[in-house]
Amino acid sequence: MRHRRIGPLAGAGLGLGLVAIASGQTHCFFPNGTDAFRTNPNGDFFPCEYPGFGMCCASLDDRCLGALCWSSTTNGLYRGGCTDPAWESEECLHLCTGGEYLEGDETKTPMDSRNVPVTQCTDGRYCCGNRTDVRSCCNGGGGFYVNGTTIRVAEGTGKRRRFRE
Repeated sequence: MRHRRIGPLAGAGLGLGLVAIASGQTHCFFPNGTDAFRTNPNGDFFPCEYPGFGMCCASLDDRCLGALCWSSTTNGLYRGGCTDPAWESEECLHLCTGGEYLEGDETKTPMDSRNVPVTQCTDGRYCCGNRTDVRSCCNGGGGFYVNGTTIRVAEGTGKRRRFRE
């Protein structure tokens, strides 16, 4: 199995090589099977890897960072879609994929039908949500860790996920 490394992600100082993959529009799906292009017909989605299944980001202004996406608009990370419509490929990042909505989300849009912001807590864990909305997750010991090439859910209930290089 090939692996992709995610190095330490440090707030605004992301001195990492963010590489844009400029390709044409592609089909990108959310965990519930919705074609992401239908939710934002004015936006382009591009694969982080090609060929084969893999994660995809929402805009050519954004960048793939391992299996996560970096938004230049919000200056934050998010879990994008996957090119596998069934999300059965091991290349689909199974984080922030539940049918519940994010804390503070007034639209009540389920996480399985959208791009989901991901924020780093002060102790290095990552939680699903915007910087202002992750307090209960960070303070309550929730979220997940990025350790080398493995992402581990803090509560120990989630899948481990390895990334291709």
